[in-house]
Amino acid sequence: MISSISNTFLIVKSQFGFIVVTLVCVGFSCSTDQPILFSEYPNRGAISDDGYRAIMSTTNLAIGENRFSFILTGPDGFIDNEDVLIKMIYIQGSTKAVEYSPVFYKWPDGLRVSYVDFVNFDNPGTWKATITFEDQGQIRSVELVFDVSATIKTPLVGGLIPLSDSKTIHSVDTLDELSTGSLVYIDLYKMSIREAIFEDKPILIVFSSPAFCLDEVCGPQVEVLKQLAESRADKINSIHVDVYDEPSKVQMDVNSATYSKPFLEWRLESPQWTFLIDCRGKTFKKYQGFVSEYEISTDINEMFSLAEKLTGCSI
Repeated sequence: MISSISNTFLIVKSQFGFIVVTLVCVGFSCSTDQPILFSEYPNRGAISDDGYRAIMSTTNLAIGENRFSFILTGPDGFIDNEDVLIKMIYIQGSTKAVEYSPVFYKWPDGLRVSYVDFVNFDNPGTWKATITFEDQGQIRSVELVFDVSATIKTPLVGGLIPLSDSKTIHSVDTLDELSTGSLVYIDLYKMSIREAIFEDKPILIVFSSPAFCLDEVCGPQVEVLKQLAESRADKINSIHVDVYDEPSKVQMDVNSATYSKPFLEWRLESPQWTFLIDCRGKTFKKYQGFVSEYEISTDINEMFSLAEKLTGCSI
């Protein structure tokens, strides 16, 4: 049963200019309904007999290639061993395990690291990742069990993005209406997502609520965005969108929290996302959970290297 239907808009940029496409949105994606989110996020794997665990940030998975990211913990804290092996297997079938050697990205806190690889899932259903690594002179093993969907809710890589009217310094009366963060970097709120689409420049968008960044895979993403905004201001527009609609109010009474309209329009079901949008208004990369400045910068450079081949791009 369809609970709600409303319209939103996407922008298609072609050699003939911009075309506005009206879409019908089903469920909570374009409505103001307030679903209960985050209750099962992140995916915390079982603790092994020797006290180790994997915690997975990328729970929004579907058939095809997906960014797969997790952190590791042990009896003495976070694990930062660079050599990690993943064996991925489809539990509901008889396919052989596929091995991956994820890339190692350090966090700004100097404690955590993210392990990231791109995994191709050919079947929907339940999968298992067995992760092995060395710590304290011994080989350790942990497991993650997770579901892969037939389709994905969030904007597809290569697909169009919702034309959202995110808050800006021009649309609010006070800065505390923009973010739950203790510091508000006004350069991240100079234009809305809708306005940025028409700028002929790529966009880096972070959805996060700094004061409520409490789980193990949530990090200082707005600070990373600020650093990238400063270093690439001439090449890319950077935008922060808070998860909550009234940031100042929710800090006084969390029970009054309502999600921001852009957050719902983008169909996000976990508290921290980053999207890299190319100059055509299409998703180039997306990242669930914290993503390092280095990983984003690498992807920005790749996007720039391809930009000359894209009709209508000014980079």
